[in-house]
Amino acid sequence: MRAVRSEVGWVLVLLLAIGCAGHASADGAGGGSMQGDPGAGAPGQGGGSATGGLPATGGAPPAVGGAPQPAAGAPNDNCLGALDELNALEGPECPAVYCAASDWATDCTALSGAIVRSTGNQCEEAKSIELTFVNGDVKICYYPESGVLHPTDPRLGAVAIVSQARKFCDGTATKIATSSAPTSCSDQAVVLCDASTSDPNAPTRAASCFDAFSGSCGVCCPSPTPDCSDKPDGYGGGCVAAEESFCSCFCQSGKWSCAC
Repeated sequence: MRAVRSEVGWVLVLLLAIGCAGHASADGAGGGSMQGDPGAGAPGQGGGSATGGLPATGGAPPAVGGAPQPAAGAPNDNCLGALDELNALEGPECPAVYCAASDWATDCTALSGAIVRSTGNQCEEAKSIELTFVNGDVKICYYPESGVLHPTDPRLGAVAIVSQARKFCDGTATKIATSSAPTSCSDQAVVLCDASTSDPNAPTRAASCFDAFSGSCGVCCPSPTPDCSDKPDGYGGGCVAAEESFCSCFCQSGKWSCAC
């Protein structure tokens, strides 16, 4: 009997050991795993939903109200307008061609009384006439150059207006321009008229014609042709024969001569 009990005891111990091992295996298979559930991943690694999980660390806070807008009245290079609209918006309109514009801006008596100063400059590939008004506003007329192959009197191609008081583009800018307006000019601006120092009795400047040979404005030749019989050689000063002409004319040996 003692032997039987001993054998039964060993069987019970063996069965108990097997049962415990099986229970541990079941717990390991059903328990949570650090790598198991893709929907419950570690914070900041893409697991879980954007609203339910912990916020990712180190990221910038979301922008509030969209991209920053320029302060009211601040210059804004994106404030654009049509050429005809801007040309008529402020003061007298810019002349259609550069030589006429240069003549006009140089004659202080011809300018509007509201214009106190005018300057000429080179702005990238365009010539410019800048008009300053008594209220501080500035209007710039740009005349793109045509190039050396087919030189012509530059036509008005762009306008910009900078205002001290008026606001453009829904109050976001004090500057408005056409899309083709240059963004930089030389520092060699030439004063054409300064109302504070101008002589109201000064003679009117002779009209200019575009000299296609030099690519610049020159004095138009007089009409009718001068009588050179009593004039010294060189009289006429090499005037431009006609608008966009390659010829310059003067008196030579008592005759009117044009070099082309």
